[in-house]
Amino acid sequence: MKKPVALMIAVAMSVFSFTAFAAETVLVFGGNRATDLETVKALVAKKDKVTVVVRPSAEVTDLKALGVTMITGDVLQPVMIEKCKGEDYLVNSGLDYTIIRPGGLKNGPATGKTSLTADHTAHSDINREELGKLVASSVTDKAMFRKIMHAVDPTLPSAEMK
Repeated sequence: MKKPVALMIAVAMSVFSFTAFAAETVLVFGGNRATDLETVKALVAKKDKVTVVVRPSAEVTDLKALGVTMITGDVLQPVMIEKCKGEDYLVNSGLDYTIIRPGGLKNGPATGKTSLTADHTAHSDINREELGKLVASSVTDKAMFRKIMHAVDPTLPSAEMK
């Protein structure tokens, strides 16, 4: 039996997604739009079984079209405290985990120039589509386990770096 692994994406200081899987199932919180939807699309393209936790008021047309399982819930009840608790829990849990911290999120096509780095001073904007692909490829990559990574795109410097 495969050991569970967890993946957390910390996004834009106030929103986060948490993805965890046991065996071939991936659980995504908030996967109905933006970066999370791109992640779900990439996971489905990899033939992973995906379950998405969505708010009761969420638009789920895209998720239905992807054929994923949906559960109703609200990950935003209280975000920042719980994000920190979630990260601490993962780091101390004994589970294999990857925490991904992207910079500012942009809408646009993948540039093919993004990467994950352990350099905690690295920061840039990143397109949601590209971040979704990075997350999906990291879910089962044992080289990424037990690490906190930053998603960067050198072609998209963040507003703070300009």
